[in-house]
Amino acid sequence: MLNILTQPQRLDANLVAEFETTRKVAVRVEFVSSPLDYESRIRSLPHSWDLVLADEQRLVTLSLAKLLKTLPDTVMIPANLSGLERRARANEDGRSFLNLMADPLGLMFLKKSKTGSGSISWNWIAQPSLNPLWRSRVALYSDERLNLMIASLATGTRIGMDNPEEHAKVAAWLTQAQLQGRSVSLNNAVTAFLSEKFAVAPVWRSDFLHASRYVKELGFTVPVDGTYVERVGVGLVAESRNESLALDFIKFIHERRDQLARNRGLLPLFTQDVDGSQVKDWRIFSDDVPLMKEFASHVYRIKKEKDLRASRGR
Repeated sequence: MLNILTQPQRLDANLVAEFETTRKVAVRVEFVSSPLDYESRIRSLPHSWDLVLADEQRLVTLSLAKLLKTLPDTVMIPANLSGLERRARANEDGRSFLNLMADPLGLMFLKKSKTGSGSISWNWIAQPSLNPLWRSRVALYSDERLNLMIASLATGTRIGMDNPEEHAKVAAWLTQAQLQGRSVSLNNAVTAFLSEKFAVAPVWRSDFLHASRYVKELGFTVPVDGTYVERVGVGLVAESRNESLALDFIKFIHERRDQLARNRGLLPLFTQDVDGSQVKDWRIFSDDVPLMKEFASHVYRIKKEKDLRASRGR
């Protein structure tokens, strides 16, 4: 039996059934309720899992924790190409895990609320004049890291840059965006979309697919000025007891990665552009997350100093 640990909507039941039929084996798939649960599940029962299919950030974490095994030479590693097929910094040799499909960050919105013309940019959620029906109806992330990363996209600022002027631009944009909305969880945002209290929210495409099951007439777009992308990949658990079968499944699912992406509503790795946004310019999420703590401290210090000066001037 092959044992796979993943999240809902990451694997396709038909592909699993095809593997079982052609190999005449059984596959046990179990789900974690949160990406944070992968590590604890593997540590508690290290010999119970053979493969992990997860978002790239989580695969990087598991690899650094030595819970994943380096893929052997028998596994053909794809070339390090541009666009969505380029490797993350934490997987430079491509042997920590294999990417299968891409999940971009974008804007989810009520279709009837889009009245502005032209391509949508991140500035639409901070400047209400660009699309008046989004004024004060913006749902932001409850995770402030993601709001900062969106602000960096909108201002063209690279995470990790030690430049006070760039930090000030990010702080100013974030302040403007926060005037238009409030931070909520995805589940609360879905409820508010149903009552039309919210009209737009930055979300991962996978979250949009979840929300669109409940809220009709939702649209999704990747802003033309670029975005972050989180890939979904597969890794070999270090204490796997069925390594040969696990490696066979890795080859099987990698050969069918485009079919998997289509079935899950995500992007195949060969994609070149989405809604006018060139994927070669997109940033890899797992590359910037480790830099966020210091970047956030710079931005919030500038924001706090500005707020303090404003309060003194009253």
